[in-house]
Amino acid sequence: MRRAAGILPGEAKTDRRDAFVIAMTAASIPTALRPVPNRSDTRADLAALASYDDDCRCDMTREINRLRAHLLEISPTFERALGDSVTSLFALKLL
Repeated sequence: MRRAAGILPGEAKTDRRDAFVIAMTAASIPTALRPVPNRSDTRADLAALASYDDDCRCDMTREINRLRAHLLEISPTFERALGDSVTSLFALKLL
């Protein structure tokens, strides 16, 4: 997938871009993708990774909500000014 992603412009690593790369590769070069067997260690490993990813996403959402709650207590105007950029690297370093 990384080699397929290399032919597309941009360097961002996002789930949306990864899904697009997989779909594009499957449509144009179907032999480049291999199926994952139903009962295999690989499938179990992928399920464990997906579960870990879900846990990390939930933790991140919880921490962002806690940060927003603290900002609202301290300065609602500042929290409103930060908006969605509260999770940017600049805003996190500033805080």
